[in-house]
Amino acid sequence: MARGRVPGPTGAVGRGGESDPPGPFGLSGAAVSSMWSLGLGRSISVLSNLGSVRHPAPLLLHSDFLGEQLDYDRIYRDIVRWEGAIPYMYLDTHKPPLVTVGAGNMLPDESAAEALPFKNAATGQPATRTEKAHAFRAVAAMKGSLAAKHYRLHPSIELPEAKVKELAINRIKTEFIPQIKKLYPGFDGFPGPAREAILDIAYNAGVGQPEKLVHGKKHKATGLYGFHRLKTAIDAGDWMGAARASHRSSSRPDRNEWARKLFEQAAHLAARRDGPSHNLDFLGAHLKRPVF
Repeated sequence: MARGRVPGPTGAVGRGGESDPPGPFGLSGAAVSSMWSLGLGRSISVLSNLGSVRHPAPLLLHSDFLGEQLDYDRIYRDIVRWEGAIPYMYLDTHKPPLVTVGAGNMLPDESAAEALPFKNAATGQPATRTEKAHAFRAVAAMKGSLAAKHYRLHPSIELPEAKVKELAINRIKTEFIPQIKKLYPGFDGFPGPAREAILDIAYNAGVGQPEKLVHGKKHKATGLYGFHRLKTAIDAGDWMGAARASHRSSSRPDRNEWARKLFEQAAHLAARRDGPSHNLDFLGAHLKRPVF
């Protein structure tokens, strides 16, 4: 990832208004009253002893229920929001740095660059193979970890926005999701917000590798595999636990907060699916006051 990128459009997240249903998660007013003793009073206000309560709507406006198809357009908008998308070639922050384009699409060699539909930004015409090869070599020879603007050549050859999006979504479908499923075989059945949060962590930190021994030397797990507390929570179906375990030291606070709220929304959806009897166990055994 190159530094100094301008964030893309914001994702469709926000706070809803207030509603007046029978009770959160379908619980009765009596059950809600007892929830105060569980430390849940932050988000619930009992209006009467007849079961009528008023409480905030879910933290995110999200339409994906359990098992539904992922909204790749929204996922791409969130990637651009957090990672940025650069239409020209640049060097990422790997060591050694790699020639990259778009939202982290690595180009292994000149041939990979020549295969993409770059255009000359000055003329609007398709870039020639010579222009593509020259741009690849020029960027590859630069110093890594610079602000993205320093890699823009003059004249610049750039990818159309639609192609940048296509490359990013294709990576999610063919690279990230298959690797994530090796770690989480039940991924397709997770609540939509949880899948999006997991994808964000993988896109940001990499899927990585599990812990392994090489010539008798232990190598720590990397990327998503290194989030041991997160895996323990997800394997247990404890989405509130996953929310607490989703923090990344390398991410900005607002990105961490966003991912945490996605997992919290997954907890809401799972509780709605499993019904009142599961809700009582869920709230009593798993749901703890989030740490803000």
